[in-house]
Amino acid sequence: MAYNCFLASVPHEQLGGIRVPADLQRLASRIMMVSHYIAPACAPVTRAMDGGSHLETDTWHPLRGFKFHSPADVCGIALELAALERDICINWT
Repeated sequence: MAYNCFLASVPHEQLGGIRVPADLQRLASRIMMVSHYIAPACAPVTRAMDGGSHLETDTWHPLRGFKFHSPADVCGIALELAALERDICINWT
């Protein structure tokens, strides 16, 4: 079964303000959605979606809840995802 994941850029000090998915619209500077179906074929997406620490929220999902990465890890993940996005735009447009 595949499902969509949100990848969102939120300042670390504002993570506590995320209680429900709608909070992402208010706090995130960038939001992307990606299918968990493609993650095994794409290492940067796998790291972004499956790594990190659990974020305590008012949400529930049978497979997983919200997660976050440390600021140090975010820098590397962001560079990997930006390179992936450039590659997709160059090779698929």
